Amino acid sequence: MRPTATRQSALRCPLNDILGSEANVRILRALFASQSPLARSDLARAAALSPTGARRALEALVETGVVEMMGAGRVLYRVSGRQQLLQPLRALFEAEAAFAERIEADLRELISKLDPPPLAAWIDGPFADGRDQVNEPLRVIVVADAALLGRVEEQLRRKFGELEAEFGIVIDLALWTRADFEVAFKADRSEAIILLQGAPPNSLLPSKGNERGRGRQGRNHASVDRDLLELGRHLAKIVRSDPDLLSRAALRLKKRLVLAPDVPSDVKEWLHILEHNSPAQVARLLEGQSERSTRLRQSPVLVSALTPNQRQKLDRALGRGHRSEAGVLP
Repeated sequence: MRPTATRQSALRCPLNDILGSEANVRILRALFASQSPLARSDLARAAALSPTGARRALEALVETGVVEMMGAGRVLYRVSGRQQLLQPLRALFEAEAAFAERIEADLRELISKLDPPPLAAWIDGPFADGRDQVNEPLRVIVVADAALLGRVEEQLRRKFGELEAEFGIVIDLALWTRADFEVAFKADRSEAIILLQGAPPNSLLPSKGNERGRGRQGRNHASVDRDLLELGRHLAKIVRSDPDLLSRAALRLKKRLVLAPDVPSDVKEWLHILEHNSPAQVARLLEGQSERSTRLRQSPVLVSALTPNQRQKLDRALGRGHRSEAGVLP
């Protein structure tokens, strides 16, 4: 991170130095979560930092007075009880931890109210692994009987929309039948999951003797999906450079709903996305490779709101053969 042009008062603005780097924040998070002082090696491990990174962060934090050293032989570190900002900082990290816990709890509560309950529901992807980035969708998979999928989808999309607005997140809901699950889920996958409801996914897999022929489903549309993904990536670039595209698209959808209220559910979902998500979140969704992203890319909502100049540039970028094959540009 580049140094700031003008130094601010350390007395008036101590948080600049206390929270001035991600390494500092990671060390403080680990210290506040611990019930006892920690050695530097333990802190480096808990904060997922290199030994050098942990040492530098600890030196900076000790200098601010928010962290203090203990012992003469094996040095331990703890947050300083003498620092006036100790309680506000503790409250900040507790609120941070509670934020993700509330999301998980609300998801569990919503899914638990489905009647009849699904076979299984879980969070997977980067959030479950602890690798998610800013504005990356939270992927939720629900497995239910084929006859119930429509009703489950209607309930969850409405409720998930409320959660998205409340927490400022994007939820990528994937609804699978048992057959979908057997094709898509791999028993030897390395990604972690967070179970929300029902049986663990591995317990739903058939025995190996019944797996013959799996993996062929969905290949017929692979080329179209690739074209749609390319379109989504180009649209994501446009959204980042022209955030007003979202409001233009939302206005067009509202006019469409007035004239024809009985529109496909994807259109209504797009309107909710455009009204409740940031341009960065929409861009992430457009270029994502989840089932939700793939499904939503099939709707030309944003393409129809492009300016003539943007449309010409998109046409040139994609090429006529691409457009005619995918059938994605109206």
